[in-house]
Amino acid sequence: IAISFFVPTMLLLMGDANMYQRIFSSRDGGSARKAVLFWVIGVVVLESAISMLGLTGSVAVEKGILPDLVGNSQAVVIAEAQAVGLEPTEAAMLTARQEGSESVIPAIAKYGGLPLVIGLLLVSTMMAIIVSTADSFLLIPATNLTRDVYQRYMNPRASERQVLLISRGLVLGLGVIAYLLVSQFKTVLNAAFTAYNIYGASLTPSLLAAFFWKRATKEGAVASIITGATVTLVWTYILPHWGGFKGLHPFLQELTYPAAGLSVLMLVGVSLLTPAPPREVWSQFFNDSDTIVSDN
Repeated sequence: IAISFFVPTMLLLMGDANMYQRIFSSRDGGSARKAVLFWVIGVVVLESAISMLGLTGSVAVEKGILPDLVGNSQAVVIAEAQAVGLEPTEAAMLTARQEGSESVIPAIAKYGGLPLVIGLLLVSTMMAIIVSTADSFLLIPATNLTRDVYQRYMNPRASERQVLLISRGLVLGLGVIAYLLVSQFKTVLNAAFTAYNIYGASLTPSLLAAFFWKRATKEGAVASIITGATVTLVWTYILPHWGGFKGLHPFLQELTYPAAGLSVLMLVGVSLLTPAPPREVWSQFFNDSDTIVSDN
């Protein structure tokens, strides 16, 4: 079951538009291959470093070097429940545990006895990750909506000034929507886990199929995207309230597997039931040279 926390990250990275933007900026195919290689190495190194920081913080709490963040959070939940004559629920205790554990890296910077410069670098790195992720995930959908919807279908003759204004307005609007959505989650971990699953289970199967399966169709891709997002939302907000949910197989309780599995199943099934795409649709994705070959 522990690997279910790894799979959403893996699916997200393989379908992350931020990464593809950077890869597509390469001057040729060779540079793109090198970019992918060093990207994979960087992900392994950085993710391992972050995991080691979390493990170090856990050990530091056991040794009394850091405050017991989890214990303090759970103590607050217990006190609040007992104040009204109730016992804390399992869900409330789990949320408190998550709230405490996700604060471990800032606690290392504050209480870990690190030199001031190292502590500042650690906090700055956290902020850089947050800001770089936020601006990328706002700019990409805003650009897609502006270029692929507004300029393509609504106003093909739009001037650059109009395109710029629409893009900026969409960035602002999407930012407000993102804030409202994330405010519905009690912890950052829950928000990230749900977002990773929606993104990975919805988009990644279709994207990889475009690169590796000539028989994939647009109908199959749309069905896959809708299924992945729907299953993630159902498993997150509806099924946990069903009495028989705890009786399901552990792999079915973790939303990663049913969301990704059903998404792939719909992609394959609908693609096979619909007409195959013409050669010009998939030919450029199966070209190993550094240039795009046209059928014309």
